[in-house]
Amino acid sequence: MLKRTLWYQDKDKQISVNQDELTKKTNPLVIVGEAGMGKSCLLEWFRGLENHAYCTARQLINRSNPKTLLSDNRVLVIDALDEVSSRNDGDAVEQVLRKLGEIGYPQFILACRVRDWRSATGLEAIREQYPEEPLELHLEPFTPNDMTQFLGIQLGEQRAQEVIEHFTNQGLKDLLGNPQTLTPAEKVGHF
Repeated sequence: MLKRTLWYQDKDKQISVNQDELTKKTNPLVIVGEAGMGKSCLLEWFRGLENHAYCTARQLINRSNPKTLLSDNRVLVIDALDEVSSRNDGDAVEQVLRKLGEIGYPQFILACRVRDWRSATGLEAIREQYPEEPLELHLEPFTPNDMTQFLGIQLGEQRAQEVIEHFTNQGLKDLLGNPQTLTPAEKVGHF
């Protein structure tokens, strides 16, 4: 897995962090990104860390005893908030927060597509329940080096460079920043 870079807004400046730095944060973390940017892959990485438990937002909301999802872990990693249907803005976040409240408001990492995340409502709801300021983190697109590494695994380094050069010459380099557009159809979801 390629290590990812994310950013968050702090007053008037944008701060970049790499995924390893996120393990030192104690704030509630909300990771947003476009479809296919690698949110679920990043959350799978968190899942493999000590004291981290993984679930989907739907699993958490529908679990009668959400403590069974966290078990003895310290951080609950919650994927796919955008896949929970809600009637009003903020409903899905409110449902997740209710379940987190049932287990004592543990530290959490939550992922959602950027178009489905209701920033102001969601962050305010989290602020009302958690003492630490939530961080809304945005996944950065692949850098040229990331593109080369990612494509190099599938095609070899020389062919990867040729593909990147071709797309760049066609004015389509921005397409290469999303891992999903670089993944063969049968492998989508496995980057």
